[in-house]
Amino acid sequence: MMVPIRAKGIREQSLVGLMLSLTILVSLNGCGGGGSGGAGGGLSTQITSSVAISPRPLAIEKEGTIQFTAVWKDGSGNLIPGESVSWSVEGTVYGTFGANGLYNAPLSIPANNKVTIHATSITDPAKSDTLSFYLLTKPLLTFANSVDLSGILPYQGGSSKFKIAAFNTNLYVAWITSDQQTGTHLWYSKGDNQGNFSTAYDILPDITGYLGSNPNYTFRNLVIVSNGDPGVYIAWEDNSDGYYQVEMIKGPNSNSNGCTHPFPCFSPFVSAPGQIASLRVDPKIGSDQLFPSMAVDPAGKVEFAWTEVYSTTSQLITYKELNPDGSVSRNATEVFPSQTPTVQSQPQIGTDSAGNISISWIEYYPQFPTIKYTRMMANDSKFEPAIQVESDLLAYNDNLSMAVDAQGYPYIAWSNSYSSINTTGIYYSTTTDFKTFFNPVQISSTGSHPTIKVDFLLNLYFTWEDGANFYFEKMNSASGLATTPVRTFSGMNPEMDIDYGGRVYLLFTNTDGSNFSNNYLTAD
Repeated sequence: MMVPIRAKGIREQSLVGLMLSLTILVSLNGCGGGGSGGAGGGLSTQITSSVAISPRPLAIEKEGTIQFTAVWKDGSGNLIPGESVSWSVEGTVYGTFGANGLYNAPLSIPANNKVTIHATSITDPAKSDTLSFYLLTKPLLTFANSVDLSGILPYQGGSSKFKIAAFNTNLYVAWITSDQQTGTHLWYSKGDNQGNFSTAYDILPDITGYLGSNPNYTFRNLVIVSNGDPGVYIAWEDNSDGYYQVEMIKGPNSNSNGCTHPFPCFSPFVSAPGQIASLRVDPKIGSDQLFPSMAVDPAGKVEFAWTEVYSTTSQLITYKELNPDGSVSRNATEVFPSQTPTVQSQPQIGTDSAGNISISWIEYYPQFPTIKYTRMMANDSKFEPAIQVESDLLAYNDNLSMAVDAQGYPYIAWSNSYSSINTTGIYYSTTTDFKTFFNPVQISSTGSHPTIKVDFLLNLYFTWEDGANFYFEKMNSASGLATTPVRTFSGMNPEMDIDYGGRVYLLFTNTDGSNFSNNYLTAD
């Protein structure tokens, strides 16, 4: 089934280059130059200004080893012969150092998966460097652990579709149920990587502005992101005011953070003591807001994108940024304004380690749909001109997914059910210059509803549906070639995420005759 095509030109970036260029996780504590004293150890008469650890990986595999060295520089930044350093790692569960900077990663990944190491001058302890990185699992994906969650994450009396967000070893799950008897509910549960989940919690009674716990409103297009407790953000669109608006909540919170119910209650943002901000991301009167997408940047700011509906032929992607306390950081703005009739739909938003924002979407009317992309730098106030991701036309029922790596490069996957140029199926593409996307790589000749994720080593992960089955694939982004066989699962509605340790989480609905059960799988 795996038929990579036109892979030539997909970004080939060495891991070493990634390690050296990504600095968001690195804290340099070297001392300033100009002081007195020698370099120490009698190895140089130059003044040692700073010491830096080399290489600087963003992540390494568990059970592995890596040789670190100390690079010394003078006050002008020139390399000089080094002196002896002592190596240390914070925490007993994060590995050990052998002789001369040889780091030995632990056999298992800790729950708080961030390793911090230090290189300290023996003769002058004021001169040191600190490096942080993550541990990743081995590349083999076996999906050995499969847990039936039908009794833990029940349907609660109505149809539901789960959304998940992974952070460290935690998996956060949200879903909506709605039926004539019990009304509409918004549920939440937290699990670990062994399939242990908390009791399903109905969020709706926590939220002010709704009439009771069982309103007969329509909730849909749920999204969830997390940067750890209490930074679990859930957004959706609902018609409680007669037209669809993007709503959101944050949690789990304590009573001191605005909740009137016991933990793990959720609430609107708390912008000041005793003041609860509106649930509505960007209140509007008389227009619908559709297809919300959400991300959290390194500073904890929440990034939103959605389709603002002005008319049947004027529907534009809108962007807004909120601070961690719910106050407005960037006002709502049209991402790519258009004076001609156009429909911009299904936005995907992502952020990199520097806080730069990427947005992709499907644009159509009056012609067949095409895929567009734009970005905004963290220190800028507007988005760059939109570029076309693929020259081929899509069908109106096609959809897309986007993942952004730590450097900000977007990886966009989509389904193509029309295809006037290529064959139909699932594709992905990326860019190295943010001006042109490479010819797409075909993942499958059939399928729909793709999801794409990227890890710190630039491995790509895909899921997609095809009939009563869904599929999983892992690919090397540099070569565009598969690194694991395609895995086939009997089920539908797959949700996928990857935690900082490289564990893959799949949550899907499994059907066996007339019985439905929700299954959770993990690979370690």
